[in-house]
Amino acid sequence: NSAERVENETPKQHEIIQLDSQYIRSIEATSELTDSTKTYQAGDVLDGNRETCWCEGVSGTGAGQRLVIEFTQPVVLTEVAFLNGYMKNETVYYNNGKIKSAELETEEGRFEAAFTDWQYEEIANDLYSDRFSFDEPVETQFLSVMILDAKEGAKYEDT
Repeated sequence: NSAERVENETPKQHEIIQLDSQYIRSIEATSELTDSTKTYQAGDVLDGNRETCWCEGVSGTGAGQRLVIEFTQPVVLTEVAFLNGYMKNETVYYNNGKIKSAELETEEGRFEAAFTDWQYEEIANDLYSDRFSFDEPVETQFLSVMILDAKEGAKYEDT
């Protein structure tokens, strides 16, 4: 009986993972900042190194700039968590911009997120500073993060 089969099936369980290179097909950005010493590449966002970061490469604070992560297979996202700002050290953190709000886009839609204006000391030893939790898990092959608004740093507008 097909009704019994459906009733006895267990719901699909999803594995909880921290995204790393084995789940990422590509990371691309609409722009990347290049200065006299290096390029702040999109791929730096998931390298696990606080000494590196992605930085948008347009004039101003980067409103409208986008980072797109394509996964190797569909993933189910329940939240997106990240360090907001260049965490190399306290001086660099305050000299550079931070995202105030962003649009997250997946195959299931667009979501607007607002972020806290943290002090360096509050997040210096944390893995993440900001989190966006989806109301319901979303299954997607990609995640796009577009800067809607950002706070410029003490020295640079870059975000």
